[in-house]
Amino acid sequence: MVERLESDYATVGLICSLPATSMYLLSPFVTLVLKKINHRVVAMLGGVLCGSCIIASAFFKNSVTVGVCLALSGVGLSMTYMPTVIALNDFFREKFVLMNTITLYGYTTGSMLLPIIMERSFEAYGYVGAFIILGGGGSGKRGG
Repeated sequence: MVERLESDYATVGLICSLPATSMYLLSPFVTLVLKKINHRVVAMLGGVLCGSCIIASAFFKNSVTVGVCLALSGVGLSMTYMPTVIALNDFFREKFVLMNTITLYGYTTGSMLLPIIMERSFEAYGYVGAFIILGGGGSGKRGG
């Protein structure tokens, strides 16, 4: 990404931290929306938003535009994250902590395997192809 965006490592690091940051910052607001709209609709729209923003970021060469796309993907992540946590709480009230921990292990395992998958994807499909694969799988990161 440093070469593609003609930027430095600090800027790319900031851009890459935007999805997780915006996901956690916007989760309380998504919780308010979930009181009025069906959880499944919010989660599906969030998955589409996240994936499409990640895919779109592959086609831009401006670091600000890529940053906006990745921040919007974080909005989609928050829209998939909160309904999943609420569903876990609804189905496993007595064992919520255990079930949430198990789902977080899957998230952690995926995060460990992601660099390997991305490296192989870069070699086989190039920059844009790797981001299309990431966008297709990234929207369901937490099981949404």
